[in-house]
Amino acid sequence: MAKPSHERQFGGSRPYPQIDWILATGFRHLPEGRWLPVVVKYDLNAAPSPEASLPWFAGLNWLAADLHRGVSVPPIFKDPPSVLQMKPFPFCTLLVDRDFLSRIVRDKGWHRTILQAEVGPPLSDKVARALAHSSTDATSMETR
Repeated sequence: MAKPSHERQFGGSRPYPQIDWILATGFRHLPEGRWLPVVVKYDLNAAPSPEASLPWFAGLNWLAADLHRGVSVPPIFKDPPSVLQMKPFPFCTLLVDRDFLSRIVRDKGWHRTILQAEVGPPLSDKVARALAHSSTDATSMETR
């Protein structure tokens, strides 16, 4: 029996129809903008402990190191307010460089960690830098 198309294309078992569509159409139906906001729900059990899952996830510890330069995490998730620390919080927004999207969703860490993903409208470099307002993120985004 043949594998479903999403398994053949991305090497994983979870379907991400919106991401599949974006990649299959070569981004043709999206507005201009280099950075894609990707809202994800991640598996709390993928982290060393559910209580420490958000800092672990926001640190990109689940993703292959060579892909880190294609992702930025807004500071609210890196240094979350107390309301996000009261109980395990399995959600995060990633800013993904469109040139890295295909490789990121094929990464083993993505498939072990991400349960759901939705993509928002692309952002310009200027807007993405404003969202990642910490100096290290803004600087690294300028060099990508």
